[in-house]
Amino acid sequence: MRTLASRPALAALLLAAAPAAAADRPHIEATASDHLGFLNGASFINVRENGVLGDRLSLPVLGVRHVQIVEADVDLPLGRRGEIALQVRDFLADGSRTLDREAVFNGATLAAGQTIQTKPTWTSLGLYYKHRWSTLTAFAGFEYVSLNFRLNGGHAAVTPTSPGTETKEGFLVQELPVPTFGVAERRPIAGPLWIDASLSGNWINNVSSGRKEGGTIYLSQRRVEADVAARLSDDNRFRRFHPFAGVFYYAYRQREESGEDGNLISVVAIGPYGGIQLDF
Repeated sequence: MRTLASRPALAALLLAAAPAAAADRPHIEATASDHLGFLNGASFINVRENGVLGDRLSLPVLGVRHVQIVEADVDLPLGRRGEIALQVRDFLADGSRTLDREAVFNGATLAAGQTIQTKPTWTSLGLYYKHRWSTLTAFAGFEYVSLNFRLNGGHAAVTPTSPGTETKEGFLVQELPVPTFGVAERRPIAGPLWIDASLSGNWINNVSSGRKEGGTIYLSQRRVEADVAARLSDDNRFRRFHPFAGVFYYAYRQREESGEDGNLISVVAIGPYGGIQLDF
């Protein structure tokens, strides 16, 4: 598994919280976490280009069997119970597989027998307002996802009769900030052991992206995420450093439709995660 240290932008977000924290103890929280989600058969991509329908390509069949989500969060106080939260995520969903038959992707017919390297660039940025009541926290805000899905860097081998040659699709070109809502609960269990649980999601359906390719491109998108973890907190050893570990579920689906484009991706993952929270 790659760690947060391999992602300088995420590490910098955590370090940036430190100077502000010194003047406003102890309310600032900075969290680093790493998730390893195993994909199931419901994870796939299907990309149409004009009248050339794409094949539904299973991500596990392409060799993408898991997604790693490296995450950094900073919560800044806003009043007695409110917080402003910034979240940055980097998604690592790489894989490779020899293609045993021809397949259609983004108007291109992929040649059989070649090794397909799948390596999307996929990040997200979230900005939320949080409000706390005792052990319960509710939050609302926006998430923006930047996803560029690439097969062999966009230059996979195609058949001589292929109507197209490009083997990548930039979902990010049509993306919008998506309204996002969630709740979280943190309860003490025994001594320094606490249980954290959260549920969040977002959803839009056939919203104009404001872009045009063969007509207006309409965006539909949804995410559902849940997690539960054990957390060490509030004793002499872990007063400011709170390690945690648990399991998570992540389901993401994005669809873009116009006369020229028909892009659909679905990712469903479940697996372990862990990290550490720092209080300043």
